[in-house]
Amino acid sequence: MNTFLKTLDAIQVGDKVVGYNPTGRLHKAARDGDLAEVRRLLIRGSCHVNDIDKKNRTPLHYACAYGQAEVVAFLVKNKCNIHLCDSDNNTPLIKAIQQQEEECATILLENGADVNIQDPNGGTPLHHAVCTNNTSLAAKLLLHNANIEAQNKDGCTPLLLALKENKRRMAEFLIKAKANIHAVDMRGRTALMLAVRYESPDITKLLIERGIDVSAEDVDGGTALCYSVASGCNM
Repeated sequence: MNTFLKTLDAIQVGDKVVGYNPTGRLHKAARDGDLAEVRRLLIRGSCHVNDIDKKNRTPLHYACAYGQAEVVAFLVKNKCNIHLCDSDNNTPLIKAIQQQEEECATILLENGADVNIQDPNGGTPLHHAVCTNNTSLAAKLLLHNANIEAQNKDGCTPLLLALKENKRRMAEFLIKAKANIHAVDMRGRTALMLAVRYESPDITKLLIERGIDVSAEDVDGGTALCYSVASGCNM
């Protein structure tokens, strides 16, 4: 697993987002989707819409992580800051994408969430959508002007990341969405090299049909054919 994926600090198990557990009343109410309690706490003035916990998570982070769209809409309507990052530099939008909460993500996108913000490893919301293999979310991000050529710290565009993580459906989607098939990562590897390396024959065929340079060399002088021989995947 690459360094980008290691930054995903929460995984979904049943109905619980492991490692994403609130302590404050407002954060708990946001997690539980208790809109009446969220409203009561804010009206009383005992809590603020942008209150953070010890990991800099706002009520909006929790509502997005747990798919509480009504709470998300209410917090946004009440002028919460949708751009705040938690201690892992995840915005609420990234959190919603990590948990594949499309309705929450849509609300944020329609209210101006930064679609190209990068986490500490250079991952954008689109990179995170790639890791979930959710083409519907990816399409929505592109509709809101996500940079399809953004590079993370490994030099991976979303397309290259999709190939490295063997997300074939996502890779095909990005190619058809006009991602640059000639982009290379920090090691000079092309999409074709990665498709061959990770044994994706359908993507390999599609890339060749789209005119990718089959003779390109990585930083070590390896070509796609070298990768093909090493992996046993025919070009």
